[in-house]
Amino acid sequence: MDLDSACDSIDEISKEEIESFQNNIKSKLTDTDYETYVQQFWVGLLEGDGTITVSSPGPNHVKVRFVISIKNLRANVIMLLLVQEVLAGGTVRIELKPNMFLGLPLEKI
Repeated sequence: MDLDSACDSIDEISKEEIESFQNNIKSKLTDTDYETYVQQFWVGLLEGDGTITVSSPGPNHVKVRFVISIKNLRANVIMLLLVQEVLAGGTVRIELKPNMFLGLPLEKI
């Protein structure tokens, strides 16, 4: 599949495609481990293209949402899925064609 093509749905990305992308990243790393690389990627992405919103819909409930506005490319969707895996939570979904969303539960922050 072309990594520069748009992605209509998260479901169209296969596990094999994700594993291949992951292995490609791991093969290029020299000074850092894979999980650290993905965490640093997430911080950079959030700092550069992200927004954090916090709401309190109830007395003992806090909702944290991270919105990342990046180009809708297959490679970007796969990378967000890898971030989701490394951070062990959240939801990746395409809300609008040019935007992506990764929400993480508060306890994972």
